[in-house]
Amino acid sequence: MSLPSDLKSQESWTCFKGSSQRTGASGSAFIRKPIFKAMIKVGPILSSPVSDYDSVYVCTMTGRIYRIEARSSVVKWHTNISSPVVSTASIYRDCIIVGTFSNWLNDPATDGKYNIVCAFDVHDATEMWKFELPSGVFSSICSVKDIHVFGCLDRKIYALSTEGNLKWQFTSGGEIWCSPASDGERIFVGSDDCRLYAFDLDGNMVWETKLAGKIRSSSPCLSNGDEDRDDFAFPSLYIGTQDGNIYRINKEDGTILWTSDLGSPVLSSPSLIQDHILVGSSDGHLHCVGSADGSSLWKYKTAGKIWSSPLVTKGLRVFVGSLDSHIYCFDLITGGLLWRFPTMDMIDSSPCLAGGILYVGSRDGYLYSFDQGDKISYIS
Repeated sequence: MSLPSDLKSQESWTCFKGSSQRTGASGSAFIRKPIFKAMIKVGPILSSPVSDYDSVYVCTMTGRIYRIEARSSVVKWHTNISSPVVSTASIYRDCIIVGTFSNWLNDPATDGKYNIVCAFDVHDATEMWKFELPSGVFSSICSVKDIHVFGCLDRKIYALSTEGNLKWQFTSGGEIWCSPASDGERIFVGSDDCRLYAFDLDGNMVWETKLAGKIRSSSPCLSNGDEDRDDFAFPSLYIGTQDGNIYRINKEDGTILWTSDLGSPVLSSPSLIQDHILVGSSDGHLHCVGSADGSSLWKYKTAGKIWSSPLVTKGLRVFVGSLDSHIYCFDLITGGLLWRFPTMDMIDSSPCLAGGILYVGSRDGYLYSFDQGDKISYIS
């Protein structure tokens, strides 16, 4: 029996880190040890899978987009856009919106060419529109209230309409690798100029805050105040920088509330559940810090850099990939290792959890899927 659309929406993971707030939090319990379900060969993967519950979509470094049926693992369609995709796509109103990154090829003949953001119909891969760019898109698409916002290595932040037309743009002082986040009223995005920017949906800058290091691929994680203690009774955002710090910032005015030095560049994006912040660092640690003051709650050392962004569940589980080629699962409270699964190459891709199925992509060319043997119920 099919699920009602509202429950399907709850069980979807339609963009980088699951929502425009980039919390990385899933409503799924997913408590028991994951059971290997399938590995589907698609080509080397850096971007993260997304899902509308019925299907999972994955993009590859070879410039291909696949739609795969969730339950059967059958490829329903694939299309070739002929330029690497390293950022995560966005599913919005029956379209999948994707940015390309020809800079990855490191070929002067292609540098600055074949860089586009384009939209395809999720049902049959019909191209709906495309928008050409002078440089690559590493930033993942943020779709909110009929605009698609992303950063580009030409130092600009772009907002496109649902028809692919330019709504507004902003030029920063550095390349934009960061993926924007939104609370539905404002857009938040960082730049290599060491600044974090906040805009309204019309592109007017609300504030900017200078941080100590470049904001590379770490993206803002937005709270709604639910995890806050009495000493900070207002919504915040969390973000990491290349100088090894993670920040808590008042998202209303950009005030820095605390800074925590993790000791190694942070390219992973923080995730949030309750009063726990999870983030990976380039020395191979997964860190868990408290949201109130940034104090370390626990950390775990893997054998490779962690550029993947953690996924956290209401079952108090944390999933993350490492460049040591393994997928990890930890207990949120204790930091204890619960499960580890080997792939055949590095994992930059962040996990996706939708419809009771966990998906992780690897540079080995396979999309891995896991379930728990039955329908996973949600915790209310």
